[in-house]
Parts: sequence; structure tokens; C-alpha cells
Amino acid sequence: EGSAAGAAGASLQELLEAAGLIEARNGAEDEGGAGGGDGLGSADGLAPAQQQRRWRTSREGKRYLLESLLSQVWKVLLAYVSLCRRVSPAAHDAALSLALRLPLLPAATDYPSDDLSELQRRALTDFAELLGIAFQRKPNSRRFYATPHA
Repeated sequence: EGSAAGAAGASLQELLEAAGLIEARNGAEDEGGAGGGDGLGSADGLAPAQQQRRWRTSREGKRYLLESLLSQVWKVLLAYVSLCRRVSPAAHDAALSLALRLPLLPAATDYPSDDLSELQRRALTDFAELLGIAFQRKPNSRRFYATPHA
């Protein structure tokens, strides 16, 4: 749930939908029609309006599963940065600058998060929880690590 308050202000489902990896099912598919059982369903803790929404893997999402890890991370990262743009230009710039900085940091070396802006720290939490391109021992940790996926 911590990621919902991140720089993009989006849930994991919104991120996957923005990346084109999942799509909402229509009512006929929920009743056992075409589209079958590859949907992600609804998660507990969602707002009542979202609880009724069902998801399935999109055609693009199925192709995504066959891509290299680097391509997968890049696609979701671009969707994340795009979602940040809808929040504010500052959130977009913070997420983009951090996304471009992480690959330059050697993996397995700790770095202080105190050097980051508040929006970058929110993006960092999302990068750790949603994307796996950063690691923090705890969501509000004062240290972070770039992962090999960055």
C-alpha cells in the first residue's frame, strides 16, 4: 500500500494498465465468457468502485512475458514516469532524474536517501516496491541500493 502514495500516486494495477499489460474485463467475461481465467481479479483493500473491476492479461502483456528482463523493466518504468507526469511536472522530473541516476550507481553499494528530494524518495520507494530497480531495508530507510536490474 505504501506505493499508492508514491510519486506517481498510482496503484500497481494502474501502473500495469498504463503500461498496457492488463485490461479491464467486461461483464460477459466475468460470467465465464470469453477471456477465461487469466485475469488478475480484484485485491482486498481497494475502494468499493475498484472492487468490482476485474482484470485480465492483455495481448501486449502476454508478449511482455517473453521479453528480456531489461525490456520488461524499461516498459514499466516508462509507464511509471508517464503516470508521474499526470501528478505534476515536479513528480515527473523527480522520477525521471532518479530513474536515470540509478543505472550509474554500482549495485550492492549503499547510498544515503537524505540526498534525494521528497518526491525522489517517494519514487525510490516505488522503484523498490513495484519495479525492483532499487532496494531499501524498510520503506522509510535512510539508505538505498541500486539493484542489478537498474
